[in-house]
Amino acid sequence: MSRRTSRWLVLAALVSAAGGAIVAQTPPAPPGAPQSATPPPPAVQDSFVIVPSRDVQEIDDEMTRTDAKLAEAISAQSKATALRTAAKTAFDAKAVQITDLKKRRDEAKKNKTGTATLDAELKALERERDVLSRAEALRAAELDLGRESAALASMTRTALGVERELAVKRGDRGTVTAGTTAASSVERVILDLEHQTVTAQVKQADKQIDVASREKNLAENRLKLLDARRRVVTN
Repeated sequence: MSRRTSRWLVLAALVSAAGGAIVAQTPPAPPGAPQSATPPPPAVQDSFVIVPSRDVQEIDDEMTRTDAKLAEAISAQSKATALRTAAKTAFDAKAVQITDLKKRRDEAKKNKTGTATLDAELKALERERDVLSRAEALRAAELDLGRESAALASMTRTALGVERELAVKRGDRGTVTAGTTAASSVERVILDLEHQTVTAQVKQADKQIDVASREKNLAENRLKLLDARRRVVTN
């Protein structure tokens, strides 16, 4: 017998003995006495639960909410794409106006006529162009966030799917006899599903960080657009 196996057997014996001592030290309640509100001590195996158990219905409800988030993210991408195209079109049109006005101003300078009005119009057009540029950047940030949010929803759906398999498989524990080959097989499958669940949850958490970064970028682009609009209004 290896040292590792011996240590585990000793540990199990100590935990079992401690549990028995707790039960032995607790005197039975006299007849008619009210039941104690103190919850019973957790089972020994609960100390080794790594992936918390959840009801299948609870997981199904979260999957439904995740599907709604995925649909929302896809819709947000479509909307952001259309708005970005519109902003790009308006920006290009404004750029043409600026180019034409610069030509008129250059002609005015050649003819030695006043350019003050043209200069003022040019500055106004350039400020409007800056607003449209910021608007396009904002829509690009919205599109980026939509993509990352959709990816997060897909990863969440995957993690929930594996967790659901785990919850169902844990229910098989009651259908096999402890200590048998069948019980060992069930535990191996459960352990594998637990590993898959946690792995999927790690990827999900990483994607949540990406989404948070895109949300910050979106907020920063909104602030830049507001600043650009303020410059148009105040001037």
